[in-house]
Amino acid sequence: MKIKYLSTLLFGLFASLTVSAQQQKEFTLEDLNFGGKNFHNMVPKNRYCTWWGDQLVRQDASECYLVDKSTGKETKLFSVNEINQWISNTKDIKVRSLYNAQFPNADRPEVVLGNGSKIYVVDFKKHSLVSSHEIGEGDNVLEMNYKSGAMAVLRDNNLFMRLGTKEWQLSKDGSREIVYGQSVHRDEFGIHKGTYFSNSGTKLAFYRMDQSMVTDYPQVDIPEIDYFKHPETQTCCAKAAPDKYPMTGETSHKVTVGVFDTKTGNT
Repeated sequence: MKIKYLSTLLFGLFASLTVSAQQQKEFTLEDLNFGGKNFHNMVPKNRYCTWWGDQLVRQDASECYLVDKSTGKETKLFSVNEINQWISNTKDIKVRSLYNAQFPNADRPEVVLGNGSKIYVVDFKKHSLVSSHEIGEGDNVLEMNYKSGAMAVLRDNNLFMRLGTKEWQLSKDGSREIVYGQSVHRDEFGIHKGTYFSNSGTKLAFYRMDQSMVTDYPQVDIPEIDYFKHPETQTCCAKAAPDKYPMTGETSHKVTVGVFDTKTGNT
């Protein structure tokens, strides 16, 4: 009886697989070739997502959606046109894309957006601008504390902290060998950034990495040619781009941590 039952089960499984295989659609060259009539429908689509507390948000160029984690149903939070109107009731475009939208406060309906020269904090429930922050030319904003509005800024390899109209220069010896406010130890040990604000935003912890004793690793940079912008004037020749890489058994870099306090102005 067991053998008969097993043979019946195997026959049913084989028949099911045969039917399933016969029902599968065969791909055509129009499906698989770049530029084919149906190629764009076959390419996997990227989905940009972030978190608002424990709620999932899908970011798009023109809109942001709240995603139900159980059903996948999406509810629109706001559009880029609405954001621009809430920032200022003019025809000027302040924000062009929502791909980089951030939701730093789980308990507040606030979204943070930037355009390269300014950072905006917008309340999308009250439809109003909470605050805006200027980004200086040549400044790289490493991190921002949205409670105090403080920013950690890298400028010419040196670290600065900005709070309101005040700015403090935290380092003066920043260079290729002395690195401030960036990820250290080759991103090992779970490290992925180099600045950390206190909850109040009045103190900033930061890494200082001395890699002057580390030898250069001979890497190269091979630029890509943009065929839409004058390819005849471009080159894909490799250029030397050495990296400070501590090889196994060789001297490694030295990392220290500083803590800057805005109340005393000292590290």
